[in-house]
Parts: sequence; C-alpha cells; structure tokens
Amino acid sequence: MSTLYDTSFLDTVRHRLPLSEVIGKRVNLKRRGVSTIGLCPFHNEKTPSFHVRDDKGFYHCFGCGAHGSIFDFLMKTESLNFPQALERAAGMAGVSLPVSTLENTKRKRTWELQKAPVFQTLKATTALYINNLEHNKVLKNYIANRGIKENSSKAFCLGYAKPNKEDLQRLIKTYDLSESSFVHAGLLGKDHRKNIYYPRFRDRLVFPIHDLKGRIVGFGGRVLKDGQQPKYLNSPDSEIFHKGQLLYGLYHIKKGWAEAQSMKKISKQFSTDLIIVEGYMDVIALQQAGFSAVAPLGTALTEDQVALAWQHTSTPTLCFDGDSAGQHAALRALERTLPLLRPGYTLNFITLPQGEDPDSLLTRGQHKTFEHLLNTALPLVDVWWKNLTSKAKISTPENKAHFKNYVYKQLEVIKDASVRESYRQEYSQRLYKLLNPYTPHATPLRRASTSIKLDTLNRVPQDTQACLILATLLHHPVLIEQVEHEAIHLPLDGQLKKFHTLLLDQIFQTSNLENYDLYTHLHNKGFDKLLEKLSNLEVYELAPFAHPKATLDEALKGWRSLWKNFAEVKELDQEIAVLANELKKNPSPKSWERLRELTEVRRSHQLPSNDGEDSEFEV
Repeated sequence: MSTLYDTSFLDTVRHRLPLSEVIGKRVNLKRRGVSTIGLCPFHNEKTPSFHVRDDKGFYHCFGCGAHGSIFDFLMKTESLNFPQALERAAGMAGVSLPVSTLENTKRKRTWELQKAPVFQTLKATTALYINNLEHNKVLKNYIANRGIKENSSKAFCLGYAKPNKEDLQRLIKTYDLSESSFVHAGLLGKDHRKNIYYPRFRDRLVFPIHDLKGRIVGFGGRVLKDGQQPKYLNSPDSEIFHKGQLLYGLYHIKKGWAEAQSMKKISKQFSTDLIIVEGYMDVIALQQAGFSAVAPLGTALTEDQVALAWQHTSTPTLCFDGDSAGQHAALRALERTLPLLRPGYTLNFITLPQGEDPDSLLTRGQHKTFEHLLNTALPLVDVWWKNLTSKAKISTPENKAHFKNYVYKQLEVIKDASVRESYRQEYSQRLYKLLNPYTPHATPLRRASTSIKLDTLNRVPQDTQACLILATLLHHPVLIEQVEHEAIHLPLDGQLKKFHTLLLDQIFQTSNLENYDLYTHLHNKGFDKLLEKLSNLEVYELAPFAHPKATLDEALKGWRSLWKNFAEVKELDQEIAVLANELKKNPSPKSWERLRELTEVRRSHQLPSNDGEDSEFEV
C-alpha cells in the first residue's frame, strides 16, 4: 500500500464500511463468536474456514491462507488496483475520495510544519507543569491520598499550574517561543476589556491530553479548593485539539497493548475490553488497577468518540455515576449511539451505587465490587427497553396500541437495516409478553444440556412433536416469513388441527407478521388449557428452541428439524397407500414384504390422534 495515501482517510473508510458487509455480498456469512464465517471465495471447500473479523478489519482463510483487508478483498475479487479499490470502497462507504492523496500528503506535511511551534509550546508547558508538581509536596500528598501512585502520575504526565502568570512568561523567553503559539495552544486567553492575555490554567491540577500519536494536544485542569468554579476546565477547541474526537487515556492503553504484544505477554492491564467513565481521575485509577478505561474530555459522549471506541473493541462499557446527572449522561450516550449501531457493535452499561464513582470505589479497595459490576453490565438493548417502558401506560387496548406504535417509531432511529430488524424482532417478543395478560408465566430457558438433541427428536411420539412444533410457532410467530408453506401443510387432526388453523389465521391477519394478541385470541376461543400446556416446563425441556426467549435462529433450526420428521411421515403414508393399492390388483410376496417394512417404520412415527388421548400433553 502506498504511503502517499492518508492513513486517517483509509481508517475512515474501514470504520464506515464493515468488512463483513462487503464480503457478505459475495459470501454467505454466519456469525460465530467474534467472527463471521463462510466458504472461502478463493478456493473450493465444503466446510467453512473463511473467517471475517470486523473488529480487526481483516479476513483470513484457515484452508488456503488467504488474508487481507477490505481493499485487498476488492482488489482480488474485482481485479482492481489499489487506487481503484479505494475509490470503490469509499463510494460504498459514502465517503468523498480526496482529489489528490499526494496533494493531501504535502498539505499535511505543511500543516505539521506550521503547527510545530504549537506542539513545542505544549510540550514545554507540560514539562513546566510536571516540574511544578514535583516541588509541591502538599499537592503530591493530595494525589497520593487519592490512591494515585507516583509511576501512574508520571505515566500520565500530571502537573500543576501555578496561580500566577510569571511561569508562562519565563517559558516564552527561555524557549524563544511566540505569545501567539500559546494562544493557539489554548494556554493563554484574552481579556478583551483590558486587552491583555491571561493564563487559562491557574492553581489547578493539570492532566495533559495526548492524541493517538502520543503528542500532547491540550490540557484538562481540576480545581484544588472546594467551591472554586468551574471544577474542571479543558483547553478550547483548536486546529490541533478537538474535544469531541478524542478519548482521555486511550493513547496509554494503546501503548500498553503494543508493548504487551511486542513482549508476547498477556496481561489484564492490556485487555481489549474498554470502559468509558466520566472523570480523568477515574481513568488513572482504573488503568492503575488493571482496567482499560478512557473518558470523554469534559463533554457528553459524542458520536465520534463512540466510533473511536469501536475501533478498539466492539462492545465498550459505559460507566456512569448513580446520581441523576450520571443517569442523564447515560441516556444521552444511548440516544447518540442508536443511529450508529451496526452488526456486531453495541454498548454495555454500568450504573454505580449512589454517591460512588470508580475512583472512590478503588480508593476504598473495592476492586472486586467494580469487577462484579463490570461482569454484570447491562447490554444496550436492555437499557433502552427499560427506558422505553419506564412510563408506559398499557391499561387499555387503546393505550397498548399507542405504546406498540411508539416503540416501533423509536426503532426508526437505527440506520442499519439489519440491526433495526433484529431490534424489531427482539422488542416484538418483549411486547408480546408485556401486553398479554393471558400469557402463561414462562419457565427459565434450559439450554441443550437438559434437552433432547435435534437429531433425536424423531424418537419423540408424533403427538408430542405436534405440540412442540405448535409451541415454537406460537412463541415465534415471525417464523411464518420463512416457513409459511410447511406451516400451512402440517399433518394434524382433531383439536390440534383447529388450534393450528386459528393460530395461522391470526398470524396472517396481523400486520408485519407480528402478533401480540395471539394468547388473548386463542384463550377466548377456548384453548386456554392447551395454551398452558404449550408453555410449560416439559415443552421447554424437550425443545428449548420453543421457549419465547430462544433466538429466532434457534427456533427456526428446531422447527425445521421437527418439520422434516412430519414430511417423512407424509411421504411414508403416500408410499404405503400406493403399495396397498397395487397389492389389491397384483399381490406378491415381495410387495407384502415391502409393505410390512414400511408399516414398521410408520409405527415409529405415530401421528397425533384425533382426540389427543395418546399424547403426553392433554389437549
């Protein structure tokens, strides 16, 4: 790849265009843990060995060794050179291609030369602040009492800005720096009434802010006296410092990850898990304790900061104080993130106890407490649902309808169609349970360890299978989109057939193939006893995929396994009927033997009885 291309632009294209989205147009990919996998497009294979990692930005085939980025894939599959692949990817990502990457490179070098005095000013000022702190025993004791060790203080370049302005004036003379570079660096502010400049940071503990290259681009300052306002002060935005595009502490984590990788050692300190907290002291305390923590720079979490966090982990965890301000910040972060959601990328949330922050917990030695909170963090889908339902009024049919429409309207904010549809399916199931008073209490979902394997379901009596297949469709009505033909032709009789007919009729009458009144409708038709049987523990032990909390993929796989058995029975019946008819016309020992064999096989596939008396489930 040519170095003439601006790496920041390449990163922008990679971030906005998930690799799996591009490869998925040519390869049928399925999610498997952190990867999506499929059959390799570069060699013939029957077992998928082609892995795509959106979080890492590369694909790899364990069969043929093919490996590369989004640009490599486009070059190989569409016979493009790199500039053409970049232009193609940029178009797919909706990003304007720079007119001339060479011109951009020259422009970037010119910009860096122009800004060199500003970076030099920031570097010299940082050294001054560090030196001030070294000679201030009271402040050093204050930092130590907050639980910050000396090596952490040095790693984060903590310093002290004195109350007077003589320090900066001496610095200007010592290094022959211009006053304008201090203004551009955000270190000097101007009093327009008196037409004089003043130091922006005075009598504050100073936190230098690094960009991802390790350069100091700004400062954050904390007051040392109670009542002094503002409590925190940040450098103003400038040509080199943009508060909404950086995360405090991310450079230190990246540096730690790189060092750990170079030394080929694994340490919790360099875990790729990322925790986003509110304060600078929280970041230092958490990183010191072994957690990968970052913080926004004195502002609410921005879209750019979420995107930046996603470049390092697919599921960062937001940790907010338990007070009203913290909860408000969490809600704002959630609302800003929703439009950005894409497959595999989301947020988790931690709410701290009232009056606590990460720094205070760790200072009191509550490391295990914080670790427990981290392990029990709530996913965004749950936090958003809790917020949506917190003030829901569902006492009347009209209120229920209004609330359903409200939830669907909120989902429109998610721009990615596949994620939006997944949320729609998830929330449809939650609405299903919330809005139906006759829905039986669902027992806990028991996974495969206590269930019959799918390939052994044909050993279960046919009447039991009928109940399992109906229970699956009842609890996952959206399956009808993929199993309509099979569902219509289920070979059922008696009461189960009546139930099945009403169930399908109600599903087909419901808009968007989602039904929240199935239980109520079927209950009113006299099927309350069967509804209870289809939602009891025995059903879920036999077929966890029938459980309302099972994923749609699990439900579909289980449903089709059951249908396969029904289809086999139907084919057996047809073959037996044909053979019996032939025997009437031309009996022979061979035909009789074949009929006997088919009859034995048929006995192992008992169809549901007309009255249900032979079933394990009373209907």
